[in-house]
Amino acid sequence: YLVLPSTVDCQSIEKEILNEIQKILKHEVSIDTSETPGFIIGIVEVDTTFVVQYGLNASRSAKIDKNAYYSIGGLSKVYLALLYQDLINRNQISDEIELNEVYPSLQGTPWESVKFYQLLTHSSGIPRTLRSVNTNQVDPFEGIQLKDILLGLHDTSSSNKSDFLYSHYNYGLLADALERITSMEIEQLWQNCEPCTALRSSLIIATSDSCITEGLNKLGKLTKRKDYGFMKYSLGLQASINDLLKLVDGIRSLDENQFNITSEE
Repeated sequence: YLVLPSTVDCQSIEKEILNEIQKILKHEVSIDTSETPGFIIGIVEVDTTFVVQYGLNASRSAKIDKNAYYSIGGLSKVYLALLYQDLINRNQISDEIELNEVYPSLQGTPWESVKFYQLLTHSSGIPRTLRSVNTNQVDPFEGIQLKDILLGLHDTSSSNKSDFLYSHYNYGLLADALERITSMEIEQLWQNCEPCTALRSSLIIATSDSCITEGLNKLGKLTKRKDYGFMKYSLGLQASINDLLKLVDGIRSLDENQFNITSEE
C-alpha cells in the first residue's frame, strides 16, 4: 500500500506515486538483478492508470517495454472466472453440472459428482499434482492433455475433499468443460460476454513468439515460450501490462451483485 500526503492534488498525484514506488524499490525491496533484471508495475488510481518500468528485459538487450507481452501464469484464471459468471447470469450453464455429465469416463470414480462451481472455487478436492501426469520435472503442467488428467484422476483413489485446495487442474477442466457444454471455444464465448464489454480487449492471446517477453529459468538461462495447451486458461495466457490494467479497471466497474463469485479466485 502507498500512503500519500493529503496535500497531493490531481496534477501531481502521478509524480508522487512514482516517487513513492522508487523509494520502496530502493529502500524496502531486496531484488537480485541477476535473477530479476527488470520488471514492470501497473497502478490503478481512481480513474487513472500508471505504468512504472524498471531495469532491463531478460536478455538484458533493452529496457523493459510496457507494450511487451508476458506470461501471466495463474492470473489466467481471472479471465475464465469472469466468463463463467457471465454464462451463469445468462442461464447458459448451471453451477450444478457434474463432471460425469461432461466426462462419462469419470463415472464410478470419486470425481464423478464434482460440480462446476467446485472447480471454480478450488473446492473439488482435486490435488495439486497427479502422480501419473506430472512427469515433467522442469514444468509439470506444460504439454498436459485432457486424457492425461482423466487418467490421473482414475489413478487417484480418494478425493480428499476440502473447503479449499488450489489446483491448476480445476481451471483446465473447467475451460474444457465449458467449451464442450456450449459447443463454442473460450475466445468465442468471451466475445459474446455482454456485461464484459469493458474487458473484451483484455482477452488477448499472443500467438507469435516474437510478442512474448522472454523469462529466465532457475539457472538464469533464457527460456522459450511454453505451450500449456489444455491448461491454457488455467496458467497459459499472455498479456501486456496495459491489458491487465484494463482488466482491473473493468472489474472495478462491474456490478458486484452480478459478479460476486469471482472473489473466490
